[in-house]
Amino acid sequence: HPDDPAVRRVLESPTEETVREAVQVIAASPAIERALQTARQHAEQAKAALEPLAETVYRAALCELADFTVRRQF
Repeated sequence: HPDDPAVRRVLESPTEETVREAVQVIAASPAIERALQTARQHAEQAKAALEPLAETVYRAALCELADFTVRRQF
């Protein structure tokens, strides 16, 4: 959260140390899991929006892209 002191420090003075501290704070919080859950919901909504389209390789590719964006680990 931007109001967290560690995150605020990195926003105001981005150094290797402040970035490392902010990463630790974020990793220890539920923020990443919440963001992933929101991304999964958006991906499902995107795939649902594609359902009226004809079943083509293009539609399948768009569905796979939506899945890939929330499955990737980099």
